[in-house]
Amino acid sequence: MMILCGRMTAVTYKAIRSVRMRIGNDGNLIISAPKGVKKSYLENFVREHLDWIEKQEGKVRAVPDRSVFDGAILRILGEDVVLHIVPSTKDSVIRNGAHLFISAKNVEEAHCEKLLENYLKKEALALFTQIAQRYYPIFQARGIAMPKLSVRRMTSRWGSCTPKAGTIRFNLYLYEAPIKCVESVVLHEMAHLLYANHGSEFYAFLTHHMPDYHARHHLLEQSVKI
Repeated sequence: MMILCGRMTAVTYKAIRSVRMRIGNDGNLIISAPKGVKKSYLENFVREHLDWIEKQEGKVRAVPDRSVFDGAILRILGEDVVLHIVPSTKDSVIRNGAHLFISAKNVEEAHCEKLLENYLKKEALALFTQIAQRYYPIFQARGIAMPKLSVRRMTSRWGSCTPKAGTIRFNLYLYEAPIKCVESVVLHEMAHLLYANHGSEFYAFLTHHMPDYHARHHLLEQSVKI
């Protein structure tokens, strides 16, 4: 992986004559290049094709409807997942690859919506916690306690940190974004445990530990609507 024009890019060198480029489902730029091609050439190639790249990214970032019904398309970590609602004697939610099954005693939309929300909150919290624990040694070295995390629906922000209380709240809709976007928000909110505002030191910290932070943030803003 390398960063080209601020975008995380997977580059594979092959026995081909020209550079080939596409956008992966996770929003990453994927390039196949002839052996021996220098990074500077690839950087110029990406810069010359930015209009095309942004159009293709727009297709990947199409946001699905959040209505809950049998056959609905959900977005989970940047991937489309088909929702199936099945009458049952007990309530449960199970994911199997690109399919999510809601078995419900009451198949009315309001009840299924609640089952789905509870499931997504649980899964999102588990993932956000896992990512936070991965970054925690950075903060532990500075004497910061592991924050308490929670997930809820928000209307204007991806997350919120209260340093004095040692708590961080994440927006449930963040779980729709590609994993690299989730990672950027988790690190962003944890950084507030050290820096209260969005000053130069704050962003220097972020880009030190995540060099493509700004590219990830840009992708997030284009990927998910609050």
